[in-house]
Amino acid sequence: MVLLITMALESDAMSLLKNLPSVNVLIYPGSGYDFLAWNLNNPMFSSKKIRQALTMAINRQELVDGLLYGYGEIAVSPELPLLWAFNKNLKPWPYDPANAKIKLEEEGWKDSDGDGWIDKNGQPFKFSIKTNAANKLRRDISIAIQAQLKKVGINVEILSMEWTSFIADTKKRNFESYISGWRLNFTVNPKELWHSKYAKKPPDWDTTKNGEWKPEVHGSYNRTS
Repeated sequence: MVLLITMALESDAMSLLKNLPSVNVLIYPGSGYDFLAWNLNNPMFSSKKIRQALTMAINRQELVDGLLYGYGEIAVSPELPLLWAFNKNLKPWPYDPANAKIKLEEEGWKDSDGDGWIDKNGQPFKFSIKTNAANKLRRDISIAIQAQLKKVGINVEILSMEWTSFIADTKKRNFESYISGWRLNFTVNPKELWHSKYAKKPPDWDTTKNGEWKPEVHGSYNRTS
């Protein structure tokens, strides 16, 4: 008798199943990604250079290898790689903590008192990451990011929350940063995430406001092939 089970598994379960002689494990791409979101209403994250520095200070490949056991890749787009809207020319920002420190210093953030934490005008670069406590992967991601950002002098506090409270805070913009995820389908609809219409009254968590993106968003909406 052959039993076929089609399901998404936790990455740490894969090695166990692959060692079972009676089990044939087939690996296929997933349809979602986890992300770290910044609250751009917070002046600490308003500078593009600061956000670039934060990205360069986080070793995302290490997160993939260590927490996903290699069963994943760094996301460079909010679209699935197999869809027409995915830009194959996009490359991940590099892990480069040395250049991250340079960008931070250019924005005025440096360790002025030698305590190991960078500061600006007497204020330390300190922020919190919120995530849902029941999701072990996201908790582990936040712990890893906390350790990596400490290396460039950024102090991160982790706030693990019950799901209902977490969702309420993200919708109210009551966060400095948070870790969550999206599960995608095969319809390309970037409007709810990237259209400025939702910047003040979003239907969900993430929005943006950038006039340069409007034509592209309108042009891609509802296109399926």
